[in-house]
Amino acid sequence: MAVFRPTYGNWYVNRSHDGFYGQNFGNSTDKLAPADYDGDKKTDVAVYRPASGVFFIYRSSDGGDGSAYWGLPEDIPCPADFDGDGKADIAIYRPSTSQFWIRRSGSGNAPLVIQYGTTGDQPVVGDYDGDGKGDIAVYRPSNNIWYMHLSATNTDTATQFGAVGDKTVQGDYDGDGKTDVAVYRTVTGVWFIVNSTGGYTSYQFGFPADTPAPADYDGDGKMDMAIFRPGENNFWINGSKNGVLVIGWGVSTDVPIANAYVRNQ
Repeated sequence: MAVFRPTYGNWYVNRSHDGFYGQNFGNSTDKLAPADYDGDKKTDVAVYRPASGVFFIYRSSDGGDGSAYWGLPEDIPCPADFDGDGKADIAIYRPSTSQFWIRRSGSGNAPLVIQYGTTGDQPVVGDYDGDGKGDIAVYRPSNNIWYMHLSATNTDTATQFGAVGDKTVQGDYDGDGKTDVAVYRTVTGVWFIVNSTGGYTSYQFGFPADTPAPADYDGDGKMDMAIFRPGENNFWINGSKNGVLVIGWGVSTDVPIANAYVRNQ
């Protein structure tokens, strides 16, 4: 479990193996951009600073930090391993031009700019085809359609799923290595998931005031439904292996890092 405390720019992480970890990194206006940038299988603390268009990254592999100018104030960070080299690539989605700007680590940080989407779309990158590479994807709230460009076949696909006010919570909920289309309905606290292995799932887990924070908390390779409840300062986790777990972590103003888009959109 991990939270970002905007007031102080602090990250507080309750690690499943190594205990508590705290890191001062960022400020209240930064957008969260955690990902495995150095390829050591650990998520690195990282932020995108809109005012300057700079990514700041604190590497878990050597404790060093780095920065890279890559964006404009309006941009939304959406890092992912787009080139399949085992490292997350610095990337942003530019709403004004509906473009993904990607800095590919496996190609000497060579830039790649791809037009995808239209005004009002939200980036929902993930590995939807299971080839080990991040796929460019957007969610269109105006018609509740997910548009995805699959890197394995270089083809496009679309899925209509969701309703007005839903929050996107895509992830691999069935453990097949592919990102599943999923939303959290804030008005009811219900999760709706389209499993890539087949079938459709809905599950009541949360209240309207909760913030969704899905992640694989029990290490079984499946995304777990989870929420952060500010009123209680608790994480509620519906583990796919161990069932429901409630753990106190954070304060009411914290932002759960497991779903950074809540702060970024």
